[in-house]
This record gives sequence, structure tokens and C-alpha cells, in this order.
Amino acid sequence: MKFLRSFTYAARGIAESVRTGRNLRFQIVATVYVFLLAPHFLQSREEWAILCVVVALVLAGELFNTALERLTDHTAHGFSMLARAAKDAAAGAVLVASLFAVAVGVLLLSRAEGWQAFLRFCANFPLYPAALIVLLVPSWIFVFMPKK
Repeated sequence: MKFLRSFTYAARGIAESVRTGRNLRFQIVATVYVFLLAPHFLQSREEWAILCVVVALVLAGELFNTALERLTDHTAHGFSMLARAAKDAAAGAVLVASLFAVAVGVLLLSRAEGWQAFLRFCANFPLYPAALIVLLVPSWIFVFMPKK
């Protein structure tokens, strides 16, 4: 039972981080869009694996950053240079992972034949690009919703 309960605790931690973390919400929206585009560009299981690893690295990094920030805020009473340095370093780690993920994404999603396949798909299924555009509004609301 303890093992199963640990999944509940993990889900609760993720949900709380999503609820309070705008950067995590942005990264989730970006992930959804990347995975909606990826089938037109990725040609091998290895490419899918690389994409999944970099996405997981960024999302896990953001969750670690959130945990460290909360713990630091709890233990540092008032302003502390050490607390600021720790929080800045954790945010820097997420930035490094995010930049690496963008670079990998550009490498994987920049094939001309992938864009041609995507445009052919959109021509055959015009509701797909329309849906991607319409989803920008709820995505914006999700990312910038106020903390509760």
C-alpha cells in the first residue's frame, strides 16, 4: 500500500506544481504542441526517444526547481544571499535544460521533408491547423491563469 500511496503523493506534487508554476504550465503547453507536430518530422524510434528524454529532462528539472524554491523559502526567514544563490542556480539548471531541448527540437523538427509532410497533412485535414490555432487561446489562459 505504501508503494501505491507514493504515486498519489507524486501526483499531488505535480498537480500543485502545475497549479502554482507558470513556467511549468508553459513547458507543458510547448510539449503538447511539439508532440502534435512531431509525427510529421520524426522518422525513427531513436528520434522519438531523444525527444522524450529532453522533454522529461526539462519537466523534471522544473519540478526539482519548484521543490528547491519552496524548501528554500520555508527555511530562509527573510532575505538570504545563500537562498537567492540556490534558487538562481536551480533556475539556471532549468534554463540550460530548456535551451538544450530547444536545440534538439530545432535539429529534429527542421527537416524540409517534414515541413512538406506537415503542409500536405494540413491541406488534407484543414481542421488540424485550425484546431492548433484555436487551442492557443485556452493554452494562453492555462499558462497565465492566476495562482489560487
